[in-house]
Amino acid sequence: MCRLASYTAAVKSIKVRDYPTAIRLLEGVVTREQMNADAFNWLAYATRRGGDPAKSIPIYERALAIDPKHRGAHEYIGEAYLALHNLAKAKEHLARLD
Repeated sequence: MCRLASYTAAVKSIKVRDYPTAIRLLEGVVTREQMNADAFNWLAYATRRGGDPAKSIPIYERALAIDPKHRGAHEYIGEAYLALHNLAKAKEHLARLD
């Protein structure tokens, strides 16, 4: 499957809440495209929504290292921190959205 097809299939998998498939596809995408902030953001999202908010944090951080203004990554890392009961870090990312 080509890169764009893998990415598109992963996003479709997320939309139907098939997070394991999305994670598998996106891991391949980020291996090949190590500067793709959107792919890292979606990988973190699928990881978090798949039940592992703690594991999603470093993946969101990677997306933000690539694109410090990535609105989706700031929003979703904030949600991950809320799930982990870290209100201070959640507020930090919320402030970046304002």
